[in-house]
Amino acid sequence: MKQNNSRIEKIEMLLEKVLSISTSRDIIAKYEIKILELNNPRLSYFFAKNMIGSDISAHEKIVIKSKDSVYNYMFARDINGADVASHGKAVIESKNLEYNYKFARDIEGTDVAAHGKVIIQSENLEYIYRFAHDIEGINIKDYSDAIVKSKDPYYNYKFAYNFFDKLEISDIMAHGRVVIESKDLEHNYKFARDVKGADIETHGKVIVESKDPKYNYKFARDIKDSDVLAHIHVIDEYNCFDWCSDMLQQIEEIKYTLDKLRNLYETFKMLDELIDEELKVKVLKNNQLG
Repeated sequence: MKQNNSRIEKIEMLLEKVLSISTSRDIIAKYEIKILELNNPRLSYFFAKNMIGSDISAHEKIVIKSKDSVYNYMFARDINGADVASHGKAVIESKNLEYNYKFARDIEGTDVAAHGKVIIQSENLEYIYRFAHDIEGINIKDYSDAIVKSKDPYYNYKFAYNFFDKLEISDIMAHGRVVIESKDLEHNYKFARDVKGADIETHGKVIVESKDPKYNYKFARDIKDSDVLAHIHVIDEYNCFDWCSDMLQQIEEIKYTLDKLRNLYETFKMLDELIDEELKVKVLKNNQLG
């Protein structure tokens, strides 16, 4: 196979040399017959692209019949008047992810939905994300559902964050549930921090239940409307205040407020008990006088 590729490369180099010396139609016609006999998609693509007056249709048939995803893509991209539908079909049938993505991205008039179906059915999360990100005219929910189905916290966070303006709130929440159920601390933190409409309370609960002081600190510091007291309790439990000095003032203020509330609660309790006792004594005296 390597020897065959090497021969093809040498033939292509020699054809380039011929082209640089002469554009005689007779010479081109002589070699075109031989190139067509070789039935090689690479050489037919090269001939159709570079040789003026070549039999485009004959070379195109060879490329399409080969089902080679690379040269079907290149032929459709580079040759004016190429049969986009036939080249696209060859690429679709190849199931090659890179060239289905490239064909949909670069070739005008192709069947974007069919290329996208190949990508979705592959369950390759990187290509599903890239296709959704780069290709116009798709149904974004199909790609969102594929990412949700994967249960991958990274891509669910990434998808919800980057496609928020194209997704329904229900889809955003579905991505969020995947992240929550994964219990992945980094992506629960990032989802709560970066994705509009995230369920802050539930993402925060994952962080609190993890007992991880680092992420409890980061969550309390960075996430608006988080349950700061719950996160601080975890930090306090592990005595990790030395490495979260930027929150010490806030923590001290909260502790001071809690102390005041405890004292106030105790004061109210004592006051209620004394008043109740005094009322009982007063009722007893009135009964005795009566």
